[in-house]
Amino acid sequence: MNLNEQYYRKTVSAIGFTMLIFLLLFNVFGLVITLLLPMVLGAVLPHAPVAYDLIYQLSYAAGYTACFMVPVIFLKMFVKRAGYSYRSMYSPLKISPWLPLILLSSVSLVFVFSYLNSWIMEIFGGYPDIFFEAPEAEAGLPTVYHWVLEFIVVCMVPGFCEEFLFRGAILTNCLPFGRSNAILISSLLFSLMHQNPAQILYTFAAGILLGIIYERTGSIWNCVLLHIFNNFVATTENLIYTALEDSVQLLLYIDLLELVIFFLGILSAAVLILRFFSKRERDFSEGFFGRELPSCDGYSAAPVAANRVRRLFWAPSMIAFVVLVALQVGLILLIAMVM
Repeated sequence: MNLNEQYYRKTVSAIGFTMLIFLLLFNVFGLVITLLLPMVLGAVLPHAPVAYDLIYQLSYAAGYTACFMVPVIFLKMFVKRAGYSYRSMYSPLKISPWLPLILLSSVSLVFVFSYLNSWIMEIFGGYPDIFFEAPEAEAGLPTVYHWVLEFIVVCMVPGFCEEFLFRGAILTNCLPFGRSNAILISSLLFSLMHQNPAQILYTFAAGILLGIIYERTGSIWNCVLLHIFNNFVATTENLIYTALEDSVQLLLYIDLLELVIFFLGILSAAVLILRFFSKRERDFSEGFFGRELPSCDGYSAAPVAANRVRRLFWAPSMIAFVVLVALQVGLILLIAMVM
């Protein structure tokens, strides 16, 4: 291997070990949040449902955050131990003026892949609900209370910590080997991270969108806001679903919400395409989405041949992570077909 290939191999290996640490933390977290914590809170707060729910959800948020932020620390350590400089994420407080259109068009595209993912799952007989998820507030709690907790736990926490790991840490440290390679690697790991066959396809598509936005705008905060907005839409649908008892009214509200967002997304995508891909806008020497970009092909500071990129990606640590996730996904699909 030449020097660039050694750099790439060691970086991928470091990312693989980082993902194994994430996998360990995430599964331990799942056991604690679904078994141990309810047992403890039930014994300590048997007659205080509001306190129980508040502590449970805030503990969920703290544990979920740790599962993503601790691996970032390990990745930095692994990269430095391999003898290379750790690349910090792009974090200037710079919001793209085109972000509203990017939000709507991106969420609309995620809708399409989400429905496609659901259709594929139906082929396997549906989806068994065996994953731990952020708990919903108890029935009868104030609506504002419910909304605030849902927004913090389901929207804000994943929006921050998932972006910091996958775009801020992994994608950034893969950029020396090319923009496309970095986006694809971070998107693949982002989709596998969910360990959920009902999410893998559309989270891979979402990862590509988020990666492009991060690299083109030069700020992680655009991705964080997009991630929060996407989760907010999904959370809103879930709250409507749980609030309405009449199934006809339920379907009408949810379908209407998705139709409005999808229509606005199509219009937003059309505006972006006309603005940035028209003949008079093909000169990107001034940058794209307002950011000045380097002129080198693929942005590769340490270029590696395409065939070598694919081969060297399969470091032992990366193989271990992918195999463990594949086994879990396969088990879920098997359960789905049997149930």
